[in-house]
Amino acid sequence: MSHELSHFDVFGNTDDIVYGKTGAKNLAISNPASAVKNADNHEYFSENTPAQN
Repeated sequence: MSHELSHFDVFGNTDDIVYGKTGAKNLAISNPASAVKNADNHEYFSENTPAQN
């Protein structure tokens, strides 16, 4: 749910740059500025409890 909510301007104004856990993790490593704007990165950050690899 956080993925879709993050698209709203008030919650993050994100885009769909990459999808999936691996894509989000790789984007965070290779291009942190884009990861901040990627909806899946928001999803995995907010819903990764307990922490997963």
